[in-house]
Amino acid sequence: MQKKVLVASVHPPFGELLRLSLEERGGYSVRLVTTCEYARYEAGKNRYDLLVIDVDRRDGSAETTLPDLSQRFSRLPLIVFPPDNDPKHPLLKGVRFNAWLKKPYYLPDL
Repeated sequence: MQKKVLVASVHPPFGELLRLSLEERGGYSVRLVTTCEYARYEAGKNRYDLLVIDVDRRDGSAETTLPDLSQRFSRLPLIVFPPDNDPKHPLLKGVRFNAWLKKPYYLPDL
């Protein structure tokens, strides 16, 4: 059975790279969205096994939506790509995440 992964990134090429990397590896079905706000909506509408978010200042919804998303869906493992590769970045204040990765990323780390 495939694992359902929700990926959010304001950078379409990066989001697509994540999607392709996971799906080509096998065992993953990936839904790609462009904002944290849409990720929150999608997570409430469908069941996912993993949430991956590329946190970026250009996502105007990140600061308010991401903490709510991590609280509301606390059962859902969350992996973040923090801004500036800094897991203590202010945009992540109040966000409970399971792991963080640096950009560029190494696929086996994901």
